[in-house]
Amino acid sequence: MVDKQNKTKIKPIVLYAVLVVVLTFVDQITKIAATGLKGKTGIPVVEGVFEFFYLENTGTAWGMFAGARYIFLIITCIVIAIITYIVVKIPFNKKYVPLYFLLSVFSFFSLNAANLYAPNSVLASGKWYKISVGETGVCKITYDELRSYGISNPANVRVFGYGGNQLPEHFSVDFFDDLPEVAVYKFLGDDNKFGPGDYILFYALGPVSWSVNTSQKSFSHTYNTYSFTGNYFITCDIDVEAKQIVNAENATTSGVAADKYVDKFLHETEQYNICNSGRKFLGEMFNQSQLSRVITINPTDIVAEDTAFIRFRYAHVASSVANMSVTINNTKVGDLPINALPVINYIHGVDAEGIFPFIPNSGNRFNVNFQYSNPSSTAYLDYYELIYHRYLVKRSGTPLYFNNLLYLNGGDVCDFHISSTDNNLIVWEVTRNTYLKELKC
Repeated sequence: MVDKQNKTKIKPIVLYAVLVVVLTFVDQITKIAATGLKGKTGIPVVEGVFEFFYLENTGTAWGMFAGARYIFLIITCIVIAIITYIVVKIPFNKKYVPLYFLLSVFSFFSLNAANLYAPNSVLASGKWYKISVGETGVCKITYDELRSYGISNPANVRVFGYGGNQLPEHFSVDFFDDLPEVAVYKFLGDDNKFGPGDYILFYALGPVSWSVNTSQKSFSHTYNTYSFTGNYFITCDIDVEAKQIVNAENATTSGVAADKYVDKFLHETEQYNICNSGRKFLGEMFNQSQLSRVITINPTDIVAEDTAFIRFRYAHVASSVANMSVTINNTKVGDLPINALPVINYIHGVDAEGIFPFIPNSGNRFNVNFQYSNPSSTAYLDYYELIYHRYLVKRSGTPLYFNNLLYLNGGDVCDFHISSTDNNLIVWEVTRNTYLKELKC
């Protein structure tokens, strides 16, 4: 009788253990298979839509819990112990087999949770140097600059960092758990050795990020609330070759020729906080002494006949309604009315936001004039964005940042026709800044 009871208790434990082992085995096999993609461009399943890439998620956010992996191991052990106790107590019959499977899945994820976090941040050892960038673009650091930082072996330099884009606040969004390594392009010169006159390049992210609206062929920005710069960390103390920019595989084109792209410009200054609290800052002030402001930018190669857009937001503290008009190149584009400030103690201002189309016409200049209507009150410009089209022209000494937003029709691959006098033209795909591809020109 005792043996029969013992066997009855052992059977569910064996089933539970077998399920956990099988799930873990399948998980490890897929991870081993995935390592074959490391350093490669990926495997397309549906070209331009679904691809397999190798990504690593190491450490914890901003290095938190560095060296404290034991916390997650303790939690895992507690969860496994509780699940095992439940398995022993559940009667062993067909009715409970789905529950055994569900508990096995919970155990599997608990075991994997302990491996989500690296035992240490990459910053935990070695000598590191912090650099900051004010805007998104290609960052160049020369051999001599690296030496001036105190780096003893510039040839072994590696770059890590998120950059300045604000991290997602939603927990369901994918994230880097520790500082990711950034791919580096190394110019070696004729001697093929990294020395004086040589340099490294990498794609750095500033504090402004842009979201794409594919249906409207447009962008909208997010300014990092917590930093005016993007920060990167460089070291030469890791005895592993730096992450390289990979060569993209040749793609079959659809015959679509791209000779222009959607460009964007942001004007946003953080000068005033009308609440003296919170994280909302505003820019230029409009009052009785200055009711209008003109902001000029001078881009090149504008497609003058294509429709452009201006989106702006402003706030005021008036107890009556008012209006902000915008004029571009002496042509009125639109009016944006704003509500009166309600009589509520905790509301210090109201804002309004609008978007207006316009035609740039001739010339490579945008004279943007904002005119506030209420001389007895005070208003503040929050920001304005310009979304417009430019021709694909690479000017000497200046990087060209372009996109295929105008040609996203059913996942088509297009040919970019870039006008350039530069014989050493290099094109990178920077959709993911930690994983750059060099495209064939």
